[in-house]
Amino acid sequence: MRIEDRIEQYKAIEEYRERPVIAYATSTRRGVPAMMAGDAVREFVDQIDAIEQGNAVDILIHSTGGDALAAWKLMSILRERFESVTVLVPYVAFSAATIFALGANEIIMHPHASLGPIDPQIRIKLPDGSQRLFSFEDVGAFLRFLADEVSISEQAYVTPIMEQLFSVVDPLNIGGAKRASELSTDVGERLLQMHMTGPEERNMARSIAENLNKSFFAHGDAVSRSRARTLQLKIADDDPKLEHLIWNAYLGLESY
Repeated sequence: MRIEDRIEQYKAIEEYRERPVIAYATSTRRGVPAMMAGDAVREFVDQIDAIEQGNAVDILIHSTGGDALAAWKLMSILRERFESVTVLVPYVAFSAATIFALGANEIIMHPHASLGPIDPQIRIKLPDGSQRLFSFEDVGAFLRFLADEVSISEQAYVTPIMEQLFSVVDPLNIGGAKRASELSTDVGERLLQMHMTGPEERNMARSIAENLNKSFFAHGDAVSRSRARTLQLKIADDDPKLEHLIWNAYLGLESY
């Protein structure tokens, strides 16, 4: 679909919502993936500066994620300019895109849309040249398996098992995974506290961020609109007309 046609779809959302829309999409095509990264910050600055009036903005996002710190920076600059930020999710906003959405006053999700866990995935290069993805939660699950499932606790047995683990994953990589996990929870909490400002809400922000990081068994576990509400995310009430508009906008991105 031509950019001119996609712009018309964004204008339809703007007219219905009576506020400007910034669309941010990263490729989700098989074999041609793209991630949220710091190079988007400069593009966002230009988009924000082009909005001369008003204190509210909608961000239509489609992405499988990327850099959590990029998500933090993008939402931070939006928050410096606008009092009210709403994230529109027509289909997919996983991982760092979910982290980004946490900073919004509300999230508008299409019935087909999904958010996702925010547990960071670490990519390491193995001696044979291949790559492996893992998260810190994988390490914790392995240790729980040793203690709880097979009841291995004696040092004489634990030591060789840990040596085998460290022969596959460098201890520094495990430390890096731990720091990445802590960062993800911390950034999620900070973003939620941008709009959860009351004493009780600020305490709740930590719990929400930790749940999104640690309570899932797979990084690709989709968080539907109803599930997001049970996780106490600020999901807007259903609006079929708006949902139709943002789905059309997604179809334009998909065809492109």
